[in-house]
Amino acid sequence: MRFPGVQSFRKLNRNVQLGLSFTFFETASASIRSGEILSAYIYLITKSNSFVGYVQGVNGILQLASAVPAGWVADAWRRDYVLRGAACIGAAAAITLAASLIFRWPIWTLFVAMSLLGLYRGFNNPSLEAIWADSVAAGRSKLYTVKYVTQMMASGTGPVLSIIMFQSLGDEWKVGACRLVVLVGLSMFTVPLFILCSFKDEHTLGQESQPIRQGTPSPEQQEEEDKDVDRQAPGCCAMISPSVAVATAITASDLFGALASGMTIKFFPLFFMQECLLQPVFVSAISAVNPISISTFAVMADRIGRRLGRVQTALITRALDVVLLVAMAYVPVGHPMSWQTAALVCIHILRSSCANCARPLVRSVLMDHVPPRHRGKVNALESVRTFSWSGSAALGGYLVEVYGFQHTFLLTAVLKAAGWFPLLPALFYVTDGVCTCGSTRAGKHTRQAKLSSQQQQPDRLHAAEQGRSEAIEGLMGDTWLGLGDGCQQ
Repeated sequence: MRFPGVQSFRKLNRNVQLGLSFTFFETASASIRSGEILSAYIYLITKSNSFVGYVQGVNGILQLASAVPAGWVADAWRRDYVLRGAACIGAAAAITLAASLIFRWPIWTLFVAMSLLGLYRGFNNPSLEAIWADSVAAGRSKLYTVKYVTQMMASGTGPVLSIIMFQSLGDEWKVGACRLVVLVGLSMFTVPLFILCSFKDEHTLGQESQPIRQGTPSPEQQEEEDKDVDRQAPGCCAMISPSVAVATAITASDLFGALASGMTIKFFPLFFMQECLLQPVFVSAISAVNPISISTFAVMADRIGRRLGRVQTALITRALDVVLLVAMAYVPVGHPMSWQTAALVCIHILRSSCANCARPLVRSVLMDHVPPRHRGKVNALESVRTFSWSGSAALGGYLVEVYGFQHTFLLTAVLKAAGWFPLLPALFYVTDGVCTCGSTRAGKHTRQAKLSSQQQQPDRLHAAEQGRSEAIEGLMGDTWLGLGDGCQQ
């Protein structure tokens, strides 16, 4: 009997297999241990939205403090060693949070546990993303989409489990029930920690994962350019090197987006809990449907991006995110069974899908333009983005307390609109952007010629390349079939 995706999965690079497995189990655990149930638990014991933001803020501060040095160490040393160190920190965080919940220690112990979780994320994220990029051939956005869909589908595990547990414990917001749900998520944390210790630098692809260049280097320049991709030919509309321009544009745009999202993302469950008066099962159901919708939109965005362009697709979806968030701020709040509540839920799910579906496309563009020796540091900037996401949660909690949810949604939309513009310059540097000059076309023809020459090499090289391509196509096909079945239920 052949299980869907198993044969395709076995053909992938070893680090890619581990990356997909880690993404699933880590996200499934995090969706329970750090999701809306933990936010509800903190609110129930403190009766303060601001306190929810403070706990998330300290998590982001420690993640920022550790991510930048961890990124430099990952580029200078071995990335697999950094990942094993992160696993040890994660184990300490899990033990601290579990003890705080079981023995009902003072609230400050939650700050300690969340600080350790921030250190864990700060140390593992740059090295994990770098070793993943080093194990994926340049230009393959499909694998990034597979990874992101895996993450989104796994994030629905926590809400589904929460629905089951709250149905058996009573569909009410109680401290004891929330505590038990979070502990179940912590028990699942051991699996991703074990996987994190299994990555190896020896399984990376090497030359095959080098970034895409614009221009055609001569044979004499090839070796030198492999050492420093920043010498590649500039884009057709500017004199800045594509690697610098693309990384700067994406990082700036993501930073604005993270500042905006952090102000509201942790408070959407509290909004439905406090303003719409929805019970735990309904709030968990929204969180369970959300990843399915995001995954479906991500697969669609990948297909659209291959025709329209990856950056163009990201700009369109992010603009829709802003429009829908403004609409959500103006829809009046009604009772749980009113049309207003139904409209708010639908807008929230659609907005979240538009906001997140193009993330794998943007990630693939970034890694296609960053040389391997800089990928640890660039991925450390991702943790800066996450810090701003968590750090702005403290500001969001204050704004919700003082001005209410709707006004906070409007301010978030303004910041997201500001983050839309920095992404525009990337259109003039990526190969599928709006400006493709002669050097870019020449580079494309050169890559096609190299591919043709590779096909004339021994059959084993061609078979390996074909096997990896079939594996990616198989995973995408099986993922899409799974999404279709999920949407029909």
